[in-house]
Amino acid sequence: MSVFALALDRLFIDPNLSLPGLWRGGSEGPGQTVQVVRVEPRQGYELGGSKLVQDAVLLDVRASEAGAIAEGDTIEVEGVVHRIQAPPTPIMGGLVLRLDVLAQCRSTSGSMAISRRSSPARSRRRKPR
Repeated sequence: MSVFALALDRLFIDPNLSLPGLWRGGSEGPGQTVQVVRVEPRQGYELGGSKLVQDAVLLDVRASEAGAIAEGDTIEVEGVVHRIQAPPTPIMGGLVLRLDVLAQCRSTSGSMAISRRSSPARSRRRKPR
């Protein structure tokens, strides 16, 4: 294991940076515990004189913990279930997988319902001032 991989592992076990999560392959079963780091993407972009605002939730997981994670799986973090809506993107030399997720919440019947707070990654035009 390289020094970089060891340092990266230390970041993922730091309670100030990471959160415990529960990964469920195929959105079913008891799940597997993983450490996740919530990523705050850049919120605003300029494109051709227009300002676009991105509404996205990104999570990073160690590939060593969740190498088989796939689109459609879920990760529960702090009581909120996040559905992975795109194939994982390997970063940092393949040691970390970046996940584009859609936040969902559990209903009283145990089924999933999309939360109003988080929506799929999309752009919307900001009103001029």
